[in-house]
Amino acid sequence: MPRPISVTVVLWVVIALTLESLLGLFGPFANSFLTPIAAQHGSSVPSVLWSGVGFGVAQVSLALLMFRGIAWARVVYVCVLVFAALGLLLKGGFLYITLVFILKSAIFVYVLFRREANAFFASGASSDNTGAGNTSAA
Repeated sequence: MPRPISVTVVLWVVIALTLESLLGLFGPFANSFLTPIAAQHGSSVPSVLWSGVGFGVAQVSLALLMFRGIAWARVVYVCVLVFAALGLLLKGGFLYITLVFILKSAIFVYVLFRREANAFFASGASSDNTGAGNTSAA
């Protein structure tokens, strides 16, 4: 079964937003943004930086696996999102960022678990997972 267009769009958005956040971690404002976070959590700026990099690499890797129709990657991705959301909620602060993250994640999870997406992931990695020629409005 070809990959639904909605799944393709969500996965590309996940990759784009993750790459944007990874670039932001190494930008000129990262240190001024990460220093209060590190101080609040009793850790160092490099540890916060590398945990962000690890989270980003995990997200991109899982998105690439989902492109291939690997169903467990979708479940692991949702688990990573849940743990990240819980971490943001429990640590407090940055309420706006937390709400945007939860809303974005809820939309992604909804699309990744729609009927068309379930059928794609249930079919496993097929030879035609490009989504080309798929005319359904998924």
